[in-house]
Amino acid sequence: MANFVKMFSSRKCESLVWKYFEYLADSNKTKCLVVIEKTQKQCGNLTAGMNPTNLKSHLSTCHPVAKKIATQTEQEKGDKRKQQDEGMLKSFTNKSLNNEFLPNCG
Repeated sequence: MANFVKMFSSRKCESLVWKYFEYLADSNKTKCLVVIEKTQKQCGNLTAGMNPTNLKSHLSTCHPVAKKIATQTEQEKGDKRKQQDEGMLKSFTNKSLNNEFLPNCG
């Protein structure tokens, strides 16, 4: 499903809300794939376009549990990215302190 979405957009769909939606290019709408417990059927709500903010809004309003899962996972993803960035900065700082990035002027 995520590959299907990428084919019709110029940007990579990084938001984890796409786990719960499918983009329908022919109608420029996004369909909700969340299964409703009581009926065991897909929600099927159609949202205009591909804006992740609108999709998150639908999850918040209609499927708060799915929204909570997506938000927690995005926070974990952000924390992991932050740790990687800090590690790279630390590595760069250590190398620059060892003069690995300074030109040999001698």
